[in-house]
Amino acid sequence: MAGLIDDLITLIHEQAEDFSDLAALAHEKTEAIIKNDLEHLQKITDIENTLVGKNQKSERRRAGLFNDISTVLNTDAATLTISRLVELLDGQPGCDELNKAGILLREKADELKTINEQNRALIENSLEYIDFSMNLMRSSQTPPSHYGRDGSEMSGGSTFFDAKQ
Repeated sequence: MAGLIDDLITLIHEQAEDFSDLAALAHEKTEAIIKNDLEHLQKITDIENTLVGKNQKSERRRAGLFNDISTVLNTDAATLTISRLVELLDGQPGCDELNKAGILLREKADELKTINEQNRALIENSLEYIDFSMNLMRSSQTPPSHYGRDGSEMSGGSTFFDAKQ
């Protein structure tokens, strides 16, 4: 059992490091969004995709470790979390280290979530600004309509006033 817990602690530290790397990239992404540097943004996204793929593999390994641990502890793997495991292992070797690793992982995940939410808001604001600008450009390119006395549309200049009244 101690070997499984040690493996889990090591894996959690690896995932925390990956989240830390993703957070650093997210900060870079913020700068790229602000500077509108699409080329750098694409490079960051490519690196992020690699790290996310690595994290998905780590999640599968963690699920496997949880399955093995739940078998040893005779508990349901679907309901087993790091916090629950710390409760079950209270006072046993590795329990404190597992708890610290779990806290670190949560902190890194929360940090990443916060930065990603900020980036999402920046991107949404940029898209709204682009949409506003496009609408403004479209409206300025459309000549105003002028109507005659009978209500039919007349072609006219781009001024608001008709000098021939």
